[in-house]
Amino acid sequence: MSTPELYDSAPAPPGEDAGPPSADRAPAGETRTYRGRSIEELIPRIQAELGADAIVVRRREGLTGGFAGFFQRRFVELEALRGGPRIDVYDDDGAAPALPPALERPAPAPAPAPERPAQPEPAVAFAAALAEAEAATAPAPAAAPARIPPPPARIPPPPARSLDTREGVEHSLLGFGISEELAGELIESAIAHVLSLAPEAGLASAVRMTLAQRMPVAPPLPARGAAIALVGPDDSGRTGCCLALMHAYRRSPALWASCATIVPGTTPLQEPRMLLSPHLMTPTPLTSTRAASALAQARGEGVAILDTPSVSPAQRAEIRRLAGALAALEPTRVVVALPATLGAWAASQLLAALRPLGASAVAITHAEETVRLGAAVEAACRFGLAPEYLFDRGRSHGALTRIDPTYLAQRLLP
Repeated sequence: MSTPELYDSAPAPPGEDAGPPSADRAPAGETRTYRGRSIEELIPRIQAELGADAIVVRRREGLTGGFAGFFQRRFVELEALRGGPRIDVYDDDGAAPALPPALERPAPAPAPAPERPAQPEPAVAFAAALAEAEAATAPAPAAAPARIPPPPARIPPPPARSLDTREGVEHSLLGFGISEELAGELIESAIAHVLSLAPEAGLASAVRMTLAQRMPVAPPLPARGAAIALVGPDDSGRTGCCLALMHAYRRSPALWASCATIVPGTTPLQEPRMLLSPHLMTPTPLTSTRAASALAQARGEGVAILDTPSVSPAQRAEIRRLAGALAALEPTRVVVALPATLGAWAASQLLAALRPLGASAVAITHAEETVRLGAAVEAACRFGLAPEYLFDRGRSHGALTRIDPTYLAQRLLP
């Protein structure tokens, strides 16, 4: 996630360096501009630097970055100012009307005055001083051996949940993102249909077997001539997954891989275009003979990987246009880039919106950011999509891994 960008709206005096932004340089009345990927990303920064009373006075959205007009990213820009003291704008009696109790701020209680120690009487003070002088001249008594305090009582750790028990298996599934409903269903099915025939297998092993049986499996790809299209929203890891897939194929001498980029039209009426190095170095309409010939040549050399334009669940028109483009390209497999960081509801919403694209598998991306892969796996199974790839940038031996149901069952119930 990118760090929100911060701009001071008030320019620095001539000859002085504006310096880094600071909350101390934004008194009440002066505005400051914050830029980031979303409003949820900017609000905590504004409150931390301008206080909880900060006021957002302007909002702007746009695109930034990219190359030659492509691959731009959306940004949100908020202009805020520090909230100042309330000003009485009423002419009645010189006082503003009372706020509701829920909005009134209680006045701080006055700090109690420090208590002064009572002054002793002169006779008492003289007797205390005399006793102190006698104690100083008296021989010190023999020191008693120091008593070593007993060690504090050790708090025993909570008992570990064993995977041989129902509670332990359910705890592991929930911890890796599986919903409570599916976890209970898997355990009941494993007890009824696996342990009944093989009681020595153990509950955890039975649940792994049941979970693996729930996952769809995609049919094998042809040895040569396949085309794999990856689809998904912006920041889903779709393009990174395409590049990792291409490099993985190219590391093997068995098959050469080419990566084609589909560029959306600049207007709603303009059809998508394609770039395919070294065959198409300029954007070429998908329906043209030249584009079809270049794609056929790339597939004949080995495997063609198609990086499609980003589409979000709200972009229904763009999803329909992309569905038409994929119908013209006829890929062997359409794979949805599904971030593992999405919750169960968001993952289901994304897969439901992309149904017109005809996907048959998912690539679980952003796996390095969370261990809760269960939500993505459960959503894929609900829509009949096979979990086929795992995109994990934290892996030292390669970011992309081809996965199967047995691997995922072991990952979700280790």
